[in-house]
Amino acid sequence: MQSGELMRMTGSRGRARWTRRGTVAPALALVLMSLYPAQPTARASDLKLPSLKGITTVVGSDMGWMNVRLPRDVDPWGTYEGSVDDQPAHDLRGNGRVIGFVLTEDNSEVPLGQGPTLVGHSIGKCMKRGCRARGFLVSWIFASNLAERDGKQVLPAGRYRLYLIADGAPVRMRLEFAGLKGKTRLSPQNRVQSKLKSLRPHVEGDAGESLYWAGTSSDLSGPGFALTVLWMEGDDLEGGVGTCIYEREPPPQEVAYVPPCPAADMSDPNLISADDAEVGYFGLTLPAGMGVWRTVPETPERAGALALWMRL
Repeated sequence: MQSGELMRMTGSRGRARWTRRGTVAPALALVLMSLYPAQPTARASDLKLPSLKGITTVVGSDMGWMNVRLPRDVDPWGTYEGSVDDQPAHDLRGNGRVIGFVLTEDNSEVPLGQGPTLVGHSIGKCMKRGCRARGFLVSWIFASNLAERDGKQVLPAGRYRLYLIADGAPVRMRLEFAGLKGKTRLSPQNRVQSKLKSLRPHVEGDAGESLYWAGTSSDLSGPGFALTVLWMEGDDLEGGVGTCIYEREPPPQEVAYVPPCPAADMSDPNLISADDAEVGYFGLTLPAGMGVWRTVPETPERAGALALWMRL
């Protein structure tokens, strides 16, 4: 499965919940469900790994990963039986330009990121490492390559890698899994190779319609979590949006990331957006270059962009 295919599912689970950062992060859920083979027999060493629980709290302030065990098949969207009804199953809180997690099966038979995977992220709408997150933010939750059990799509039991996405400021995430009991607190410590860049959007056009675009490249490649986002704050942000993704070294910026991005390997099908506040792309294979653009009828109050490459 190609990384871009993750973004072609545009429906939501209808679980959007909206609050401000510091109480309950809002959650939008997208899922690409595909059949996945039965799991191999668990290794004895896997039984010694920290186990995910009904409420799993993940904390830290920098990128990191750890191996964990999922003791049974779970609904990735299911809410723990003891939780408050008006809270999303997975709650992301913290400061920094971006926070989030990747939970992906660690199976030698498939590359990391290509087996059952659950991903969540939230954008801080600020520009410096460890910066204070601003405003009314959205948490995106995605799943891919889920297994099918009795007609239901599940994260299958087994050995996983849990990655923490953090930006030099404390992060606290609550992951809830229906059917699992107990509580646990985890702090991924293994170092992660990553690059996180703040981007100042380029602006073209006049007051009638302005084009904002941003993009950059990286030499990190292979399995990984890739994310680029252009965010804005303002009253009227409706307009055209798009992304420009390159598997090989992109051309100069003014060609690579300005629509229609004729040399791009992937574009609009990989788009994510949230109530006109954020537009971008994410995938589970690291591209050579990523860019995003949008047109707006009025000048936004604030605008910024970022690009993240994180090796799995």
